[in-house]
Amino acid sequence: MMPEARPADTPELTQPPLVRRLDTLLGGPGSDRAGGVLWAVIALVLAVIITAAPGKRTVFEAYAVGSQRFEAREALYDSDVFGGFVYSPAFAAMFVPFEAVPRAVGESVWRWTNVAVFALALFRLARHVLRPGWPRLFLAVSLLCLPASLAALRNGQLNTMLAGCLIHAALDIASGRRWAASAWLSLAIVLKPIGVVPAMLACATFPGLIPRVALLTGVLLALPFLTAPADYVVEQYRLFAHYLTDRAADRIGTPDNRFADLRGGLLAMGVETPAEPWKFVRAGLALGTLAWWWLAVRRLPLREAALWLVALSAAYLMLCNPANERNSYILLVPAIACWGVTRLHEPGFRAIGATCIGLCLLFALPAIGGPVYRATAGWIPPLITVLFVGVLAVDFALACRRAPHAGGRGGVNPAAG
Repeated sequence: MMPEARPADTPELTQPPLVRRLDTLLGGPGSDRAGGVLWAVIALVLAVIITAAPGKRTVFEAYAVGSQRFEAREALYDSDVFGGFVYSPAFAAMFVPFEAVPRAVGESVWRWTNVAVFALALFRLARHVLRPGWPRLFLAVSLLCLPASLAALRNGQLNTMLAGCLIHAALDIASGRRWAASAWLSLAIVLKPIGVVPAMLACATFPGLIPRVALLTGVLLALPFLTAPADYVVEQYRLFAHYLTDRAADRIGTPDNRFADLRGGLLAMGVETPAEPWKFVRAGLALGTLAWWWLAVRRLPLREAALWLVALSAAYLMLCNPANERNSYILLVPAIACWGVTRLHEPGFRAIGATCIGLCLLFALPAIGGPVYRATAGWIPPLITVLFVGVLAVDFALACRRAPHAGGRGGVNPAAG
């Protein structure tokens, strides 16, 4: 994401004493190994928690019920819009292996799969942004992500894997691996419909991805037909489409469903707004996000610009997805952490880096629980997102000034798709 470091900008010569101490503590030769150990310990602790307290603080049952109904050829969807199964028939089929084994085994393997996808994404991200003379960043990025990620990791939230898919896709776009990027984007779409946001942004500027994403998404959506009668599967997809539109829309944003999007944050602060105008707000922000991404691809080297796919798509979803949950911010925090640890090493950008690190730590307030959670959980995450978008605007202006009209440099030419 950063401009190439010049010899005079090496950390040994220019970094403030505090940054040098943090580099020594968190970025030494063994820090990548320490980061791997950190995630291995997290996976082990999750397994212990599952064994000691099965069925507590978990969303596994919400996923398993879809697989159980799929295997029994029952309707996947019911009237409990936010309490039952709310995912695609393809995901119901994909989740069968986790549901078919003993519950403790299935829950553990499911969480390990999420941790593996997410941790590997952070490792790749930290390696991608590394510059000559910089310390290793994997451990620092991982630690900064934890305050916003622990709840999703603990509960086995699907957002953990979705966040990993988004990062992997962006890095593969930056490296010119179109089929790999398309595979991650297609998986994101099938896991959760909100995965269509980063997929549409990527395809809008790299049209060569469109046939690949369409083909691979179609393959994944066809998985239920391998084990279930065609008429049953078609009916479940019909119900799923109805579920995503009419029935969910009737409940989203009502007083008993205050989600963690921008409108939900305002509601948490006592500012109630009518639902209808928010359709136009979301549409306007969608166009603005697309325009900003389009400019990033054309004004910055692709190696840097691709990371804006993570930041912009996640920020849009956090602010505009009317069913956004507080645990969903695991999608956004990797971008904030990445901007923090990298910009902290760049002369002229250190205030941006320090601000982003502070925003990552601010996620710890709702994580404290109890009265602090009740007082802050509703509005702190949307506020962090708004502040991060403001930081991104300043960062983008400074980055464009350093690398004017550099679109496509260091990666795939955008015009080539």
